[in-house]
Amino acid sequence: FIENYKYEDYGAGPVNWWALEGDDGLMYFANTSGVLQFDGVNWEVITLDNYVSGRSIAKDDEGIIYVGGEGELGYLAHDEIGKLKYVSLKEKIPEEYRAVTTVWEVDYYQNKIFYRTNNILYVWDGEKFEVLISEEGFHVGQVVNDRYYVRIWGRGLCVLEDGKFNLVPDGERFASRRIYTILPYDEKNLLI
Repeated sequence: FIENYKYEDYGAGPVNWWALEGDDGLMYFANTSGVLQFDGVNWEVITLDNYVSGRSIAKDDEGIIYVGGEGELGYLAHDEIGKLKYVSLKEKIPEEYRAVTTVWEVDYYQNKIFYRTNNILYVWDGEKFEVLISEEGFHVGQVVNDRYYVRIWGRGLCVLEDGKFNLVPDGERFASRRIYTILPYDEKNLLI
């Protein structure tokens, strides 16, 4: 059975960009009003700093939910009374890179969180950020078969290896052709 909910039903923005099930069995949605939490009956809105839109969410092996939004990146944590709240990580970014734009994707890869914007990949290891820049611009990224792939405008489909983005075989065919998802086909091949 499928039950549809209107945004009036959950009292938040009309657009949900991303969804995942938390380790607590609840559903979480990156929403134009922040992050929605749904227990099957009740909806809760977790606002981001400055009430910006939530665009993407991911969780790590410990079940921590990481959030990317309009000029924001951080995670969800319980406050002193056990309620989830948003915790910004912007102050942990090296100062010259703190002007965060829209975080389109959040991925968990090799025990790190990857926040992807148009030109910067912010890599959080739990203590500090590494900043990877693409002058051409990132289009879409995805972790598949324990490798991080990203399409770079004008270059093509690349894989992150030793801190560098290397073209995959025939990856240049995607230099000007958009990719909307990257999925595992089998252990060696991708479905684009």
